[in-house]
Amino acid sequence: MLSAPSTNDTNSICMKETPAGRIFALYLLGGLAVIVFVLPAFLLGENCPVPVHDVFDAHAGINSMMYSNPEDGRDGVWDFLLGGLPVEARGSLRPVTAFFYAQLPPLQAYLADELFIRLVGFVAMFSLLLVLSGENTGFAWAVAVAFSFLPFYTAGGISVAGMPMVFLVALRLLSEKAGCFVTLCCLLFLAAFPFHSSLPLVGIFLIPALAIWWAINLAKEGKVRPWFILGVIVLGAGYLIANWPMIANTLADNPIVWHRTEFAQTRQRGPIRLLWRSARVFLFSHYHAEANPFPFLWLTVLAYVISRWKSICAICRRTRSDCASPTPSEIRTFKVVLGCFIFIVVSCLFHFLHSDTYFFDLRTRVRLFAMVNLSRWYFFFPLMFYVMLYYLLAGLFSGGKRARRAAVCLIICQIFFNALTATWFPYRTKPTYMWMPYRIKPTYGSYLSAEVFGKAENMIGSGKGDFKIACLGFHPSIAHLNGFKTIGGYNSLYPLEYKHRFRKIIAAELEKSEALRVGFDNYGSRCYLVSSELGENYYVTRDQGIKSIRQLDLDWAVLRDVGADYLFSAVLIENAPQGAAEYMGKSCDESAAIDLYVYKVLD
Repeated sequence: MLSAPSTNDTNSICMKETPAGRIFALYLLGGLAVIVFVLPAFLLGENCPVPVHDVFDAHAGINSMMYSNPEDGRDGVWDFLLGGLPVEARGSLRPVTAFFYAQLPPLQAYLADELFIRLVGFVAMFSLLLVLSGENTGFAWAVAVAFSFLPFYTAGGISVAGMPMVFLVALRLLSEKAGCFVTLCCLLFLAAFPFHSSLPLVGIFLIPALAIWWAINLAKEGKVRPWFILGVIVLGAGYLIANWPMIANTLADNPIVWHRTEFAQTRQRGPIRLLWRSARVFLFSHYHAEANPFPFLWLTVLAYVISRWKSICAICRRTRSDCASPTPSEIRTFKVVLGCFIFIVVSCLFHFLHSDTYFFDLRTRVRLFAMVNLSRWYFFFPLMFYVMLYYLLAGLFSGGKRARRAAVCLIICQIFFNALTATWFPYRTKPTYMWMPYRIKPTYGSYLSAEVFGKAENMIGSGKGDFKIACLGFHPSIAHLNGFKTIGGYNSLYPLEYKHRFRKIIAAELEKSEALRVGFDNYGSRCYLVSSELGENYYVTRDQGIKSIRQLDLDWAVLRDVGADYLFSAVLIENAPQGAAEYMGKSCDESAAIDLYVYKVLD
């Protein structure tokens, strides 16, 4: 997928052409840039804005409960959410993440994990670019900084941030001249990578990609490369160990049936709409693997094509004989950019085919594919885009004065644009796939609403570890951050049997709203109490002005059967049935984002 130097050249890296002291200084300067980038979030504390979607509504609260109380899962079940979540559902071993959440408060643990991921991202990308091409260490450094400023999906660990290092290690293992020490370091990295990355997000694509790379190398050079094969085996073994509980369940005689087996196409989309959806991924990248290519990376492509048009035509053999011959550097840049471009286009087309019921909806044909999203090749996009960016910038900089100025301006703009996705920046630029902020992020303190939950606990009069709550109008993860156990939650895996039990509670509300019914029945990872009056508004804050719902039809008996002792609602339930629920009072605080109306679920 990457056009790399031949294996005979991989040891002639830029560190032989550039003083080692300068390289070391650039590594330190890049690490300092990453620390400065994340530092404001630590300094802001509870005033730090936090990303909600797929981060604090899903992973941060669960991680805080899991890793701060690891003994709770020793009997094979995490008791604090979803009626008892089997450990197989969160089976990936993450020692670094576990350490942070065990030692630090949730926000600081999240930020420490993010800082670690970004540092790995800078080191990985800078190291790869130094090996691929040593023509311009300054641009290699700048592109690596831009890469480290991307809004990495922290739930995936270093899946994206560490990928450049995986390919650098693969290059080394393909080299005939790699010494014993270098080879050992490469194997150790491949063994460690699975313990802070995701098998379903990246691992199932990374291992086949490396295998294809090996096969291509074998066909070209006729050499087996046993160290490379061993590296792929080590990587696969690492994923096997890191995800053993989940894998063992899959191989068991009576495996747990997960709710993802009922995943289906949520709505009938036409081919044109799906093709546009794939085009957006091509132009803007994907929310979980944001590369922020629009607009500056695409402007870089345009600037390079304009400045090197004659050379590009010569490479394609479509020019007259009097045209200047392209340089080896231009030929290499052309091959790298074209290879990455083709991979991105093919991946986007597969993203289209994988989603389209008219053509190739594997999820409805093969049960296994309902569990695994095979369109996630877009997790390679950040690597591809930033390798492209480096070669294009280096090519521009080797041109005239205007081209040099354009190259410098473009990389500065890309770094600045990526900086706008910082945790502490109050806006998000995605996932609308538009080049504009789409919403204001809540501060951690207001999202946590600790005072409100503390007052609710005092109202109940017993410790929050002694009962379970149902959550309406706010994410159960907020309750987890406050140490409460919930019957609902947002998790990518949980037993299908529990989903069916939970559905009975909200069945009447689902019948009132087609959007809610389709979302729960065909997706269901958000196992939430819902109200047709609130719709898909799962987070009702005080500033929205929604004070109550008139008609909430829940099966309160089933609610009690699944383990709920209390119901916490962000809005007043006007028709709470006497005999099934007892209204205990309202908990509120000016600093909190939500109010809580507390109901006791009666026997």
